[in-house]
Amino acid sequence: MEEAAHPVPPELDDIFDTMDYWGVRVSGLWKHKVIHVLVKKYLKGGQIPNRKSTCISLIAMLLHELLGVAVNSREFDDMMFNYCLYYRSVCRKNTHFFQLVVKCKRWYEANYVTSVPNTIEGAANVVTPERSSSTRSVSTVGEH
Repeated sequence: MEEAAHPVPPELDDIFDTMDYWGVRVSGLWKHKVIHVLVKKYLKGGQIPNRKSTCISLIAMLLHELLGVAVNSREFDDMMFNYCLYYRSVCRKNTHFFQLVVKCKRWYEANYVTSVPNTIEGAANVVTPERSSSTRSVSTVGEH
């Protein structure tokens, strides 16, 4: 069993904040996947990825879950193509991950859901999580 704590790089800071405070309410499975990917690939590997490609991938995992079809399906391919085009239009260098997820989830609901549930209505009023002044780290206790 490994008992190591890895500091969260500033490039990923808002992603962890979003997942801690809001992402779990959207989908517990999505939060688990995001944290797993970030810890296994980026924190333990030591190489911090391109922020834009990281965010598009993490949001795509949520949209795939919401769509509920196989990755090798035509519906998934079509949605991903359109999503990538939309993401490029809304992604800016300093956009908080929370804002990107809300925009992309609204785009998904407007284009792929016939009746939009009230799950995201309150998201516009949610205060973006702020980092405390203490240093943040992610514990990988039990990770291999």
